[in-house]
Amino acid sequence: MMCRRKHALFLSVYLLFATLISLGACARSPFPAGVSRVGLVNTPCHLQGISWCPDGIHIAVGVGEGGVEFAPQGDIYLLNVSDREFVPLTEIEETGFNSFPTCSPDGEQVAFESLALSPNGIWTVDTSNSSSPQFIADGAYPAWSPKKQRLAFVRHEGKYGNWTDTISILDLETGNITEVFTESAERISLDGLAWSPDSGQLAFSLGTAPLTQHVLNETNIYVLDLEEDELLQLTSGGRNNHPSWSPDGRLIAYMTGPTYSVETLVIARADGTCPVRPLEVYGLNWTAWSPDGTQIAFTWERGIYVMDIATVLGPDFLTTDSPCP
Repeated sequence: MMCRRKHALFLSVYLLFATLISLGACARSPFPAGVSRVGLVNTPCHLQGISWCPDGIHIAVGVGEGGVEFAPQGDIYLLNVSDREFVPLTEIEETGFNSFPTCSPDGEQVAFESLALSPNGIWTVDTSNSSSPQFIADGAYPAWSPKKQRLAFVRHEGKYGNWTDTISILDLETGNITEVFTESAERISLDGLAWSPDSGQLAFSLGTAPLTQHVLNETNIYVLDLEEDELLQLTSGGRNNHPSWSPDGRLIAYMTGPTYSVETLVIARADGTCPVRPLEVYGLNWTAWSPDGTQIAFTWERGIYVMDIATVLGPDFLTTDSPCP
């Protein structure tokens, strides 16, 4: 009897020890020093865009729940990176997504795409949550210009096998809308709009394919010069998404990988040269450069993470003329 008790006690201790080791392994971050998690969504979800607000403390986050067959819905939240608290800016009770938030340059509003509100399109909400959302324009993937005078977005039009995506810019003072770029294809994806700090350029992700190709295996980062009407292709091959400019305009961060959901972070010159991959972790998504230029936010699984650039890439990375080794 004593032997059985000792054996049972040993087995219990062993199982407890093994469980603790397993939990520790699960909790261990795959990222190097200088990368910290600032927010985690506990419910099953997929994150639909992030945007760092100018105070450097808050990040606007799109959080979607469910899938197409599960009556999906999603809302916009404001995440405080200091205390990790999520505050809802929209609260949708019915099916439909609010997603792809972009924080205004003064931090007073967040623009987002809504498939939940009527009419569908671009809406804004106050970060103080003091008023109801306001409809702005018919479109998707909004991006606020650095001086809050203009709002860029994408319009997706057509029918199966014949689609056209157009980048339009709304002048918020006059209400005038200008089309600055158009692409047509049987299958197309144009998103991830990002203004350069001087408001002279727009970066975005674009991919096209014939109908026989059921998945867009290649999307690339482009930069459109709005004054010269010139288009520069920064990447070639694989999946390249979600560009974000450094505040000084020298660098662009984006996600890259051989296929969708197998992507990692890249930092390159604004002309696409000298790309650097600071993290050997895949499955990352979205990018948002901090207002002071020292950090980059991104998502992984259900978490929002922040990378301190100097800690990961060295103190001289942001002060030298080029990220090239």
